[in-house]
Amino acid sequence: MNTAVRALEREVGVHLKEAPAPAKGTKPEQADADEGAVDNRDPAGSTEALETGVDDAIAPYASELRSVFQIYSQISVVAGQEPFKELSLNQFRRFVMDIGIVQGGHVAKAKNPDGSKVIRSLIMAEIAIIFAAANASAATNVLDEEEESESDEDDGGQMMVLYEWAYAISRLAFDCFPVLPGDKAPSLAKRTEAFVRRVVMPACAHLMDPISPLSDGLFTKRVRAVFQAYDTPLRDIFGCYAKADRRSAAAERHLGELNVSEFLFMLADGEMLSSGLSARTAAAIFEQVCTLYQGDQSEQEMLFPEFLTMLARLYDIKLTEADRQAEGFTFETTLANWLGDFFVPTYTKRVREMQRGNKKATL
Repeated sequence: MNTAVRALEREVGVHLKEAPAPAKGTKPEQADADEGAVDNRDPAGSTEALETGVDDAIAPYASELRSVFQIYSQISVVAGQEPFKELSLNQFRRFVMDIGIVQGGHVAKAKNPDGSKVIRSLIMAEIAIIFAAANASAATNVLDEEEESESDEDDGGQMMVLYEWAYAISRLAFDCFPVLPGDKAPSLAKRTEAFVRRVVMPACAHLMDPISPLSDGLFTKRVRAVFQAYDTPLRDIFGCYAKADRRSAAAERHLGELNVSEFLFMLADGEMLSSGLSARTAAAIFEQVCTLYQGDQSEQEMLFPEFLTMLARLYDIKLTEADRQAEGFTFETTLANWLGDFFVPTYTKRVREMQRGNKKATL
């Protein structure tokens, strides 16, 4: 088993606790819904009963769940948040909506052959309570407590860290699967395994496709020659956006490297984000390319060679192989046209505007 999986397995050694009571001021109908979310809880109500087997249920999906956590932690980052290490409530809500378990979601509307619903759908008030319960949990990295750095510690409830993410997954599973086929009172471990396998993995599979530019034909000698032709302007563009994040001392130390916030800022600045390239997909590409070059690291900054690989991947998404074949062009030909007609002129203009002070140059 590789180091990354072992690391996550240590971090998902959770101690599950009961959800806290609804916050003061919660509307009656929200409280009723929240009570409904836990009315199938183990009669004993013990922490031990709830946690039994959950680690084993999550362990086979440890690497994938860690990647999903990191991808969503990079979308719409708020001030003071550490991408890759912390998940905000809005990011958690985005994840829950994307996997389709809220009312009206694609999984929430699905039915079994007998006409029953596949899952019990949730409302946003329940999602907020699960987030709060995860932050209030007594979860600890039980096998690695002494090595935990100060930056990896929970910040007191404003953000969800990785072991709390594992707790939240189990709580979502508990509420979504009050019963399973052939089992009217499934254990938390069974619910968690079913939830991850049947809901989370299918919804997030496309985010975890491995990137191998040397094997998928995206970074051939001809493609490198195309990038070499635009080397000077591409380096200027990279250097400008790699200095955009000045929100912390840590960011100041990496002004020659592109982080995910700067990357998403660059894409938004050039109006590149669209239905065909969402911020979520872009963040996934960033994480995957960094992992390809750097290995599995919690803090990822992108250097210029990685930036070029990422541009090739972005363009491959915007103009698929099927589209290229329909037009009768090779990847490197259409890439050269895209760089020369759109990317380089657009971003060269943005860089000049920043240098003249006519445009915002920082996050």
